[in-house]
Amino acid sequence: MNFITSASTVSNAVNNVANSTLVNASASDIFTILRFSIGTIFIFVGLLIIVLAIIGIFRLNYVLNRMHVAATCDTLGMLFILVGLVFFEGISPTTLKLVCIVVFFWLSSPICSHLIAKIESRTNKNIKNECGEMKL
Repeated sequence: MNFITSASTVSNAVNNVANSTLVNASASDIFTILRFSIGTIFIFVGLLIIVLAIIGIFRLNYVLNRMHVAATCDTLGMLFILVGLVFFEGISPTTLKLVCIVVFFWLSSPICSHLIAKIESRTNKNIKNECGEMKL
């Protein structure tokens, strides 16, 4: 289902519900509107998380702090966006592909961030000055 087909489906469902009372509206039309509304909310929340991550990357000073914000927020933001796309698509083979992408992001992003942090901590000679150590 492409975007134009999805938009026309939602438009038809909204017109059907608007032309009849809510009691007489078909369940499939109400379900379509609800599904696309939930998908839209998930996508907007994901975009908001990614925008906040971008702001955090520019506001923080140290590279490990920037990397932490980027790694956590891109994983969470992509999760919300892809879940929103799953709601848009409905149950189909494309949904399985989107779920596989979510699993790949959730497995690969923390590993990549850990490796980058490890390289930074091994190559930066001033890491003790830049990172405060907690004494217990």
